[in-house]
Amino acid sequence: MSAPGSVADRYELLGVLGRGGMAEVHLAHDRRLARQVAVKLLLRDLARDTVFQARFRREAQSAASLNHPAVVAVYDTGEDEIEGVPTPFIVMEYAEGSTLRELLSDGPGPPEWGLEMCAGVLEALDYAHAHGIVHRDIKPANVMLTASGRVKVMDFGIARAMGDAGMTMTQTDSVIGTAHYLSPEQARGEQVDTRSDLYSTGCLLHELLTGRPPFTGDSPVAVAYRHVTEEPGPPGGLVPGIPPEVDAIVLKALAKDRHHRYQSAAEMRADIEAVLGGRSPAAAGRAAPEPPTAALPATPASATATLPPVTGAATHHRAGRRRPAPKRNRLPVVLGVLALVLAVAVGAGLYLLNGDDSGGGTADLTVPDLAGLSLEEAEERAAADDFEVAEGGSRPCEAAEDTVCVTSPAAGTEIGPGGLVTLIMSSGSASVEVPDVVGDPVDRAREELEALGLDVVEEHQPTDTDVPVGTVLAQDPGRHAEVEPGSTVTLTVRAEAPPEEPRTEPVPDVTGLPFDEAEAALVAAGFRTGRQDAPGAAPAGEVTGTSPAGGTQHPVGGMVTLLVSTGPQEGEEPPAEGDPVQIPDVSGRPFAEADAALKALGFDTMPSSYPDDTQGCLPEDAVRYTEPPAGESVEPGGRVYLNCYRG
Repeated sequence: MSAPGSVADRYELLGVLGRGGMAEVHLAHDRRLARQVAVKLLLRDLARDTVFQARFRREAQSAASLNHPAVVAVYDTGEDEIEGVPTPFIVMEYAEGSTLRELLSDGPGPPEWGLEMCAGVLEALDYAHAHGIVHRDIKPANVMLTASGRVKVMDFGIARAMGDAGMTMTQTDSVIGTAHYLSPEQARGEQVDTRSDLYSTGCLLHELLTGRPPFTGDSPVAVAYRHVTEEPGPPGGLVPGIPPEVDAIVLKALAKDRHHRYQSAAEMRADIEAVLGGRSPAAAGRAAPEPPTAALPATPASATATLPPVTGAATHHRAGRRRPAPKRNRLPVVLGVLALVLAVAVGAGLYLLNGDDSGGGTADLTVPDLAGLSLEEAEERAAADDFEVAEGGSRPCEAAEDTVCVTSPAAGTEIGPGGLVTLIMSSGSASVEVPDVVGDPVDRAREELEALGLDVVEEHQPTDTDVPVGTVLAQDPGRHAEVEPGSTVTLTVRAEAPPEEPRTEPVPDVTGLPFDEAEAALVAAGFRTGRQDAPGAAPAGEVTGTSPAGGTQHPVGGMVTLLVSTGPQEGEEPPAEGDPVQIPDVSGRPFAEADAALKALGFDTMPSSYPDDTQGCLPEDAVRYTEPPAGESVEPGGRVYLNCYRG
């Protein structure tokens, strides 16, 4: 969006800090309180939508009610007309530092670091939950580590008070959120509560420990499918050296059934602090499931998408075996997979996923690793182990085409004899076709590319063409290129040419010249002139100095004030040559006038300003005092300092 220079005649916008699905965040200067702040502006297209306006205002109200060191503070909210559109804005604390997303670009840190980061997140969530607010969008990009080492949670972008009865994550048949951190209930479009935030925090902790979220996939829907149907593997299965106690914390937070998760942020934080203190956490007794059968290609963890809600509607036929499909528009297939697996989950309950906890009946069997087998081989192997088999369609993955990609439940999961194992076949390696976005507004181009799971980098290039500012001039890779999900597309965007630096010239030294000659010399040098008269020892009409002083570099066309003597005051005798001269009281007078008066008496003047004595004085600045002070006598040509108020 093309942002104004200021918002509400108070906040001067200095540059874009980031962009989200709803808003753009700018670094700004608060003119009234002289401090840096972050200003969030609702995107222009959404500002015309009353539904999004209401959601944006609700965000402001939610965040403004929180006052805690671990929560980015909200200072002000309002609405301003930007390019003819009433646009809501939020003014927030500007916290200098890095987001966990930025820090993770260098890879995961030691387990202690990840635990400490999540302890700070849970401190913020504990406070927010106590005030009836669920964040709903915990992810690395929304957690800041400040320069002082403080963890701060920001962007309650889709937070709503829990007291809003019946509020769910469904909106126009969509689930709103970042797929890699969605809780199962969010993916299904169900009511969320505080434990949904704890699931997302578990996803965050998993990524801080391993460098990747617990579930990845080729599309947001594929990731949501895994959140709903698959058990996560312990982080220690991916990164050696992670203690089992830490695995236990992550797996408890990632329980599919929210009743089996931590029941409060304080409870999860207590377990983390126990591990940091060398004690055993309460979650240590929870059994850890085996890692998933096969790793899926990673999609960028920062990609936010709008997901269709996963429903539990039963299907009336078994999915047939699917031949390799085009690499585009696989959404219907994935939705079919989700519907099939969830129909089984609804019909059979959690028994098939979690086993029989009663301790009675026939012993459970372990789902075999079928990845890489052909359909016939997988069916024979599963039947030999006493499992029922269903085909769940196909999807891109690293397994060879027409072989098993993954199973649900995952390999290593224990289920009862005769339990159903769904086979997801491979349609070949994943790739994305880059669309043609040259000529599009950069906001629209970014949205289209990120929806395909691609990262976007903007390079702004000033140009004199007639193309509107913010238009994509070029892209790399070009249109129709086949790239892996998570690849970076660089967009060259038309920017406004920076203003030219004004040309400067030295101010001519015209001291001692008659006013007319001095003025002519300044005009010839390209300057505008002003005049300031003051009594002094010099003859009337003689220039005693200029502001800026002679020799100073000054913009051509800028104003130069000539300080002109009106001669000695009536009745005042000029001092005898060589006699000390008394410094007059010039406090409160404009600098230009005071400076002229002192120079007219033969003093060598030097300006300084308050509170920064390294700066000079402007002609209109008021003089505070002189050094030496008024009343003292100084030899002709002696130095007198004028101290001014700046501004």
